[in-house]
Amino acid sequence: MLGTNGQRTDVPVVVLEDQAPNAAGVGPAIIEGPFFTARVPEDWEFVVSDTGDLLLNYRA
Repeated sequence: MLGTNGQRTDVPVVVLEDQAPNAAGVGPAIIEGPFFTARVPEDWEFVVSDTGDLLLNYRA
């Protein structure tokens, strides 16, 4: 992933369909869904709902 400083940074790639309900993580990360790819920036967190939806929350 290309950071705000212009440098490349290795980030985890999370496959949404492989996550259990209530699985969570923090950015930076890439979320690979069945119909989309999402970038989770630094200072954001993600949670997988009980129904498999991806929820993003700003942590700052």
